[in-house]
Amino acid sequence: MFQRHYLISRHRRVMCQDSLLTEVSVTSLYVLTRHLTHHCISNVTVATVCIPTLTHISHPCPSPCPKNYLTLPSHTAPHGLPCPFSSRLPRRPAGEWQGSFLFVQGADPQLGLMKEWESGVVSAAGGDEWAEELRLARAAVAAVNRMRPRPRFLVLCGDLVHAMPGQANRAAQEEDLRAALCELDPAIPLVLLPGNHDIGNAPTAATVEAYRRSWGDDYFAFWAGGARFLVLNSQLFVDASLCPELAEEQERWLEEQLESYKAEGPRGPLVILQHTPLFLVAPDEDDDYFNVERHARRRLLDKFSAAGVCAVFTGHYHRNAGGRCGAVEVVVSSAIGCQIGSDVSGLRVVTVTEAGVRHRYYGMDQVPECVELDVEQ
Repeated sequence: MFQRHYLISRHRRVMCQDSLLTEVSVTSLYVLTRHLTHHCISNVTVATVCIPTLTHISHPCPSPCPKNYLTLPSHTAPHGLPCPFSSRLPRRPAGEWQGSFLFVQGADPQLGLMKEWESGVVSAAGGDEWAEELRLARAAVAAVNRMRPRPRFLVLCGDLVHAMPGQANRAAQEEDLRAALCELDPAIPLVLLPGNHDIGNAPTAATVEAYRRSWGDDYFAFWAGGARFLVLNSQLFVDASLCPELAEEQERWLEEQLESYKAEGPRGPLVILQHTPLFLVAPDEDDDYFNVERHARRRLLDKFSAAGVCAVFTGHYHRNAGGRCGAVEVVVSSAIGCQIGSDVSGLRVVTVTEAGVRHRYYGMDQVPECVELDVEQ
């Protein structure tokens, strides 16, 4: 397959050997391409475009830089780990609707929670045992790898690890999760977003920046098959008291994204991906640890409804739930890791059609290998 090599810097234009692409919005789509790591150089972000598959990595490794790469400064993946995660993959608008496709949603691998939950003592330190969560994360990756047609992407909706920012076990949990996610088929992009355990219950500029260094942007947008996806940092809706400027920035950006989608006219569906559910069952339910408080919830639901959002996919609850507010469906998926209700660890398979989305949650040992795109799941 013909390949073109790109170097990409945040909010820059994208240069390649034989063309200049138009400026694109920043995303954090990840494709973990182990066979390409020898092409990387220190302090740059390297992307490879395999037509029609776009892959992207950021990883520190020895110079010299291959001559067929243009160099633009970026940041380096943290800790010098073998699998790169602090990458950005810009995506151009996808044009007209390109036909039904599927993606897979997982939530809350949360390495370190299971043992603590079973003991009845849950702490910010994040637990000292996570072998079972790691096994489940690897099982989730294996299930996605087997699926046909190949999923357009896999999204993990936050709480990647249990240890809060600054806690002793956090680095080890992140390293083990990276190793598991490196087993994902390189042709399947991985989309990551922050939960409260990733940036703190009351995030700060420092904890958000640490997340960005480890995992990529905390909010971004991308196109897939003619559908538009907005990935949000929902903790800024929950408690932005220590970083109000970051919440304001996301609000402005979100308004721009919703307005641009309306202005561009109908293409495919508009879908939101975030960690904390707007609500668990009903739009007017009481405030709870597991939902966005009502004032912010109402404001967001009004914005999403006006823009034509069809669905908001979330996690955080460690149980399956959800409901509707007019045309907007809020989908709450249970965890890859620890369960705190009667559900089982699993994944949600989502079929995207021109009219909207269909989805079904599967236990990890029941995830289908073959999905009929035109048949109800």
